[in-house]
Amino acid sequence: MRPSSNPAAEIRQAQRGYRRMTGQLRRRLKALGFDVVENRRHVRLVSQSNPRISIVIPTSGSDYRGGRNSASTLLRKIQEDQSHQSRHR
Repeated sequence: MRPSSNPAAEIRQAQRGYRRMTGQLRRRLKALGFDVVENRRHVRLVSQSNPRISIVIPTSGSDYRGGRNSASTLLRKIQEDQSHQSRHR
């Protein structure tokens, strides 16, 4: 896979087809700036640059859309935080 200069595309690509957290996916998310915190049933993705940006995903996905949905949720939170910061500067 070739690297992209678009972080949103990278996040979408990383989460595509998510069924469970693998070592490869964990390393990829870490490279994209997220800490991966795992417990028995869920995985929390926390932005390294802003800990307020985080989502919880299941340890094992239930359907083929789960990865895309979590990527969309994560990108929406990033966008909301950026718009919030720009309004309060």
